[in-house]
Amino acid sequence: MAHESPTLEALAQVLGGVIRQANGQTWLDTRVDGLTALVVRTAALRYDLVVLTPVDHPAHAQKRLVDVRSAEHWVLADRTIPRLREGWVFLGCRGGVLVAHALGLQPIEAIVGTLSELAVHAQLGWAPPEWEHQEVEREPWRDRIGFALLVALVVALLRR
Repeated sequence: MAHESPTLEALAQVLGGVIRQANGQTWLDTRVDGLTALVVRTAALRYDLVVLTPVDHPAHAQKRLVDVRSAEHWVLADRTIPRLREGWVFLGCRGGVLVAHALGLQPIEAIVGTLSELAVHAQLGWAPPEWEHQEVEREPWRDRIGFALLVALVVALLRR
């Protein structure tokens, strides 16, 4: 069943916010559950949804949006990937900016619902991944105990 894609004006009536335009892009700048959120109209009459993880100051939110393309990918501690409703794909989290993309034309209810889901996911504790191959700092006493056990084993074998 084909859906008619709503206008940004219709979305603004439901979500509130301000429609902005720059560099050939048009988007709705709004808030969802207290978080900065954007609904970006793509060339194919579809939408990308953007929600920022909680920030302590609005200026930090603007900086994240400017730096998003060069930002590091962030993950959840358990490395799960959010599942969104049918017709949407989660593109990831870069520098605290979560992005979802519509796979087709979506009705207004699906856009608003998915934006709310993305806001819930944005509050789950995203962070830059820890380097998994870090050199583990060992306590000096552990090395001594290991060496002492090895010496005791060698001595025991030599006494046989």
